[in-house]
Formats: sequence, structure tokens, C-alpha cells
Amino acid sequence: MLLTAASGGLTAGVEIGGGVGGGVGGLSCDDVKRQITRDWFEMKKFFRPDETDMKRPKSREFYCVSPGYTHSAMPKVTASMSLSCFTVQGSKFCCNKSLETCAGL
Repeated sequence: MLLTAASGGLTAGVEIGGGVGGGVGGLSCDDVKRQITRDWFEMKKFFRPDETDMKRPKSREFYCVSPGYTHSAMPKVTASMSLSCFTVQGSKFCCNKSLETCAGL
């Protein structure tokens, strides 16, 4: 599925892959999902800055994102040393440092 948003003539989108295991292009985003969950105390400030008492997300709450969307995304600084995080038109996702697999909430 491809989510798109248009604003002022600009169009951006996030391609959503299989939320359980299978990612876009056949790559699994399970490692990224596990890392976000492991680092949740720091990562929740990126994903849900207004919700201070949010619990760790369940695996089914994640979705895989095509790494190609990092090109049009705005990089964001997080406390994670092993993930690079981005936003595209309000959608937030993180990728491994090599930008091969990505996951969002």
C-alpha cells in the first residue's frame, strides 16, 4: 500500500510493506522493529512526543517502509546509535544505519 500526501504542489508518500516479517522488496524489517522496541524509552520521544506514558508497541503495530523514501524524508535526531529516523508528511519511521530496512509506527 502507498500512502501519499500533497501540499503546495509537493507530493510525498510512504510505501507500507507487510507488518509481520515481510518488508518491501522482500527484505524483512524485523530487526528494525526489534531495535525500536529495545530502545523504546528514547524512541517514544520521536514517535509519540505528546504521550509520556505510552507502553512499548506490539509487533503488529509496526509496518515496514521502503528505504527509498529516505531520499525525500527529513532526517531527525534521536538518541538511537543504531537507527536513522525520518519524517515524511507526518509519517515517522526509522531505518538501520545502512538504510536497507525501515519500519514505522
